[in-house]
Amino acid sequence: MNNINEEAITKGLKSVYLHNSYIRNKRVKLRCDGHTNLIGGNGRGKTSMLNLLPIFAGISPESMVQKAGNKSSFLDFYLPNLQSMIIYEYLGQQGMCCVVMYRHQNGTKLIYRFVQGRAEETFFAPQFDELFAKNTQVNEIIHELHLNNIKISKQIETILDYRAILHNDKERFARDKSLRILAADYAMCDRQYTLRHLGELTRVPMSQVDLINKFKSMLVDAYLQDENAVVGDKGLTHTANLNLIEDMRSLQEFIKASSQLEKGRQLRTNVIQTYQQLLKVKLQGHVLTEQFIEDECELQLEHDTYLLKYEQDYDVLQTTITDLATQLHSKQGEHTAVKNQIEHINRQEQEYQQLNIDRMISEYHELPAYQVKVQEEQAQLQRLEASAKDIVDSHDQHRHQIREEASREKGLWEQKKGDIHHQQIELFKQQSLDEEVLRADQQKELAELSNRQELALEIINENIQQAHRSVGEAGAYTLDELQHLDLNKKLLKQQKQQISEYLSKHILLKESVETHKKQMHDALKALEKHKNLLGKEQEQEQKLREQLNNEGSLISFLRTHPNEAWKQNIGKLINPVLLLRKGLNPKWETDELSQNSFYGLHLELDKLSLPQEADTLEDLKKRIEQQVLRCSQYQADQTMLERKTNNAKEELERLQIELSVSEQELNNLNRKSQELEAAQERIEKDIRLNVNERKERATQLLQDAEQQQKSLIQQHKSAKNNLQQLQEKARDSIKAKYQLKDTQLQQQVKQMEDNIRQAIKQGDDKIAELLRAKDRALQAEGVDTQQLKHAEQRLADAQQQFETVNGYIGRINAYHKWVEVELSQRAGLHDQLKIIQEVIEYLEKEHTAGVKALQQLDKEKSEHNRQYQAALKIIQRKSQQLDDLLKRMEPSILDFTELESEFAIDEVEKPLDFDWYLNHGQEQLSQLADLRKESLKLHTLVKQILSLAQGNGLEKYWSNQMLDSRYQVDSLPYMLQAMTVLGKMLEHEIPSKINATIVAYQSLGIVFQNHYESLKRFQRKVSRVSDDLSSNINTHNPFSSLSDIEIRLEATINKFGYLTDLESFVNKFEADVNELPNESVIASLENAVKALHNSNVESHDLKTMVEMSICFRENTRLVKVRNDRDLAEASSTGLSRLVILLIFTGLIRHLCSDESVAIHLPIDELGQIDPSNSIKLLELMQQQQVYLVCAQPQMSEEIGKSFQYKYNIDKDKGISQFVVKSKTQQNPLLATGSYVG
Repeated sequence: MNNINEEAITKGLKSVYLHNSYIRNKRVKLRCDGHTNLIGGNGRGKTSMLNLLPIFAGISPESMVQKAGNKSSFLDFYLPNLQSMIIYEYLGQQGMCCVVMYRHQNGTKLIYRFVQGRAEETFFAPQFDELFAKNTQVNEIIHELHLNNIKISKQIETILDYRAILHNDKERFARDKSLRILAADYAMCDRQYTLRHLGELTRVPMSQVDLINKFKSMLVDAYLQDENAVVGDKGLTHTANLNLIEDMRSLQEFIKASSQLEKGRQLRTNVIQTYQQLLKVKLQGHVLTEQFIEDECELQLEHDTYLLKYEQDYDVLQTTITDLATQLHSKQGEHTAVKNQIEHINRQEQEYQQLNIDRMISEYHELPAYQVKVQEEQAQLQRLEASAKDIVDSHDQHRHQIREEASREKGLWEQKKGDIHHQQIELFKQQSLDEEVLRADQQKELAELSNRQELALEIINENIQQAHRSVGEAGAYTLDELQHLDLNKKLLKQQKQQISEYLSKHILLKESVETHKKQMHDALKALEKHKNLLGKEQEQEQKLREQLNNEGSLISFLRTHPNEAWKQNIGKLINPVLLLRKGLNPKWETDELSQNSFYGLHLELDKLSLPQEADTLEDLKKRIEQQVLRCSQYQADQTMLERKTNNAKEELERLQIELSVSEQELNNLNRKSQELEAAQERIEKDIRLNVNERKERATQLLQDAEQQQKSLIQQHKSAKNNLQQLQEKARDSIKAKYQLKDTQLQQQVKQMEDNIRQAIKQGDDKIAELLRAKDRALQAEGVDTQQLKHAEQRLADAQQQFETVNGYIGRINAYHKWVEVELSQRAGLHDQLKIIQEVIEYLEKEHTAGVKALQQLDKEKSEHNRQYQAALKIIQRKSQQLDDLLKRMEPSILDFTELESEFAIDEVEKPLDFDWYLNHGQEQLSQLADLRKESLKLHTLVKQILSLAQGNGLEKYWSNQMLDSRYQVDSLPYMLQAMTVLGKMLEHEIPSKINATIVAYQSLGIVFQNHYESLKRFQRKVSRVSDDLSSNINTHNPFSSLSDIEIRLEATINKFGYLTDLESFVNKFEADVNELPNESVIASLENAVKALHNSNVESHDLKTMVEMSICFRENTRLVKVRNDRDLAEASSTGLSRLVILLIFTGLIRHLCSDESVAIHLPIDELGQIDPSNSIKLLELMQQQQVYLVCAQPQMSEEIGKSFQYKYNIDKDKGISQFVVKSKTQQNPLLATGSYVG
């Protein structure tokens, strides 16, 4: 790594602020962005200050307090109250930041918060002085910072989250993405870096005890933490692995004899399929029987439901038809009334037309012209009458009086006539109103009657519905019956389930008995084999002892010779049996033993080995001791096998007793199941009888209710007819009443008209008499009466016409009023009449449709009854056919009753076609004879399979399984059970065991393979890390007296002694071969398992699998350090400490790769190192951007120059700048600095 210019350092810790911390009631600041030295007496707080540096770097605060004078806790010592806080001011990637540590409000836990900005600009800004003066709690101060728009992070409650933010730990960001956002603002390094293991780098150098082990642990955690795959047992040495090896060897032999079982299994399958088809027919018959009963009940229920619906629909239609008839009659009455009103208006219109009302209105409009004409005629007459003016005036006066009287009388009669005409109009209106009120009252009365009738019908219908329900309910089982039936079914089901469970347990128990019998057989066989081996070993021991105690034998004689050269010729060539023979009287005639000859026969005896009979006594004794040891081992193994055999025997006896009890219990359960089935049949029969009785009673009640309904409907029809007749009479009475009044008014009008004519006639007669008198008077006066008559006649005509026209006003006004009041209603009445007519037509149509629907309903009822009877006959016919078939099948299937509990029949589905089912049942009955023939073939096949099974344990396995069979030997159930045992062996025991063993072997092989690869990878990585560490340390070594500094990491795998065996197996293992391994591979696996077990691999961890040593050369002396003791004895204390600090300095930049971040390295007692070496060390650290923060009681002027910051620390007074003593200073007491609070 290249040296870094000091000016390039832009990040890292700058200052530490303690407010009311362990320096009580004071605020102190420790600036440390350079080498810093803390000076003070023992116990004055130097180490407590140093401990804050690892805490800032991410070490758990509590772990540092335990190192600091046995304080009770970090909170109690450093943050004694809610006003206490520690602030670290540092330069991060986004600028100056602070991290503050303080007590939580509850006072029991530590809180971290990050703040953007310097401490003097945030916490200790002048505007917040008043808060500190009031001893405000830290959380309230933080709240004020928030209010002043100072950026503060959320509350951090764990050291892991705090460390992740400060170090930019990307791995932890994956767990909590919010930490990534905080790290972007407050991380101390650039975002592409992570400050790995910064806490441990700052903590370990402070250790005084077990330094080397802690250093090794730090290196393992830093460089090898991803290699946990090599740690732990992972099932490598499990006892099951040895059992697996034994299983693989036994299965290799067992597979050879299983190929012929397929024939027996196939034949059994054919027999079982035939039986199951027959049983399925029986079970389907039971299903169909229940289905026919349900179908009949359902058909009856549908029929009853249809009848109920028919009655309801009939009542609804009948009520609808009646209501439509009532509405039709009412609308017809309305139609007649409106029509009469229109006809009355038309008659009045005809009368006005007969009066030529339009001419009257036209002439009345010309009334002024008539008046002018009267005036002209009157003037003409006056001129003619001028000579007889008195006579004329008198005449006119009388005539005027007569006319006024006649006019008054006529006016009186006309007024009376108008009054009568008005009465006629009012009478017509009153008639219409009374008729409408009557219609409304009648409609209401009819509706009330309908409501009463409907209510009465509803009660009857409810009774009918209740009766229908009773019929339906009668066909269904009562709650007590269902409970009784369900209880028995439940008991039967529970019994079947219990039988099934007992059968499963029984089968398992039988299999367990067979397994234990096999184990017992194997144990006895192994014991017998072991006894034979022990006997051989004891025999061998006896032979050796005989060789040892063989006085008088040839070998004893040879051994007495002082020269052992006889072993090189006689000892090799003589028959070993002769060596032990006695009575041969051996003696030495010549000393020819040194020569390579035997009675003149020369051989190359170097190629022959000395027989053991010719061994020395010492070798023979050793062999005897070894043989005794082997015999003892065999004896111990035999004792263990005997104990195992006895245990197996006891377990087998217990299981056989349990099997016997289980068989007895199973028989009891089967007997109880048969009793429950019989009880089930009795209960169902009794319930069916009860159902028939209830149905008969309910049907009778239904018929009574229906008859009552019909009678009530007839009564309702009569009541409605009577009411409608009364209502018709009431309507006719109103019409007659108003017709009489109208006739009387017509007569009065006629009388008024006669009186008017009489009054006019009388007036005319008086005027005529007056005219005659006038004529006589005028003639007496000599006036031309004829001319005067003509003039008077013209005047009379003009006046008559004027009066006539003027008299039109009454009729014209009456006409206008009639037009306004009555004629204006005619169009609306026509519309109303049209609407009423449409309603009448609609009601007539609906009434006709209702009658047709009622007829159709009766027709559908007849069709339904026909279909119901036909469907009922079909069900009864099929039910009878089914009963006949089941009765025919019952005797034939009795032979298979015992097998029903042993074969699982799937849930039986209902046959889709009944005719097919009948034919299928007939076919199964015909195949029953073939089933008997198949049994003979099955018996022969069983014997064939048993003969093939000899020699590999199958025959005995089958015999043990069939030993306690409850079926008669050679019977069909017995042979089927035998095939079941053989089929299970072929389908389950053998394949399952083989597959499971292959899978277990492959899994174990992969585990061993992975473990071996992990171990080799671990070895390579440890070696590579060791080389890298040594290279980094020696790159920047300024000390000439120290050289060749190495950190040697060595994997201890080879020392455990299992790697060779593991490698041997891995080389032979093939993971993709789906078959059992051969004996060579099995032997390799066995060796590997035993080697791993002997190495106690389960207790290993990463630290125990790595050994570390530090080597360095002091001048020319090579020093090797393995532990703290070696470190202490290797050299002087200062030099040893210098080596450690040099190593740490070299490692820091290797672990913390962001070169722009300064690292603080705390150390206690730097004074142990030579001052010149200390200066070089500080210069080296400065180059590597490492700031040394040390604590010592005193500091020399020479070393003090290398420290940028020097402080006196006193926990009672605070922190002050340290002033180095001057050489010319006479009074050293003047050198004390001033303390700041």
